[in-house]
Amino acid sequence: MADAHGITPGDDLSWDDAGGGLRLTTSERVLKLSIEERLRLFDESETRRLERDRTRQFAVEQGEDRGWTRESLYDDRTG
Repeated sequence: MADAHGITPGDDLSWDDAGGGLRLTTSERVLKLSIEERLRLFDESETRRLERDRTRQFAVEQGEDRGWTRESLYDDRTG
């Protein structure tokens, strides 16, 4: 697996928390990515986030009455 990803003995590796998993990165690898490749990876991660948000249940749906307004939170301060 290391060979497939260009990781060789002596590479500087970093283990990072990736929200329930681990992400292994090499400092050299990050520097080798072109702007186009970095943008592609960002776009892919944004697509995954949007898909995750579509399936997520929120406490109050947009437009639903939650029993209070932002303005009512400040009524006691405005006199």
